[in-house]
Amino acid sequence: MAALADLTAALVQLSDIDQEILRLIGWEQLTAGEAATVLGCSHTAAKVRLHRARRRLAAVMSTPRPLTATPAPARPVAGQTNGAHDVQY
Repeated sequence: MAALADLTAALVQLSDIDQEILRLIGWEQLTAGEAATVLGCSHTAAKVRLHRARRRLAAVMSTPRPLTATPAPARPVAGQTNGAHDVQY
């Protein structure tokens, strides 16, 4: 599931044109010729778009994503008690 989430996050960073060609080929299982018909372009143009979109997708996916910051648990201050058991830290 993490891979699917990574792919989805990467796809939304691409242009609509890149997303469209990747979805037509990858999800809809169209050939480059069929995708060209849907897009209203030549077979060659569809193949070029696909190549460029795949290259951009790979670049986005290879860029490390920042981790979601989760706040560190609060550390007790010296001399304070934890309240539950009155144990000093």
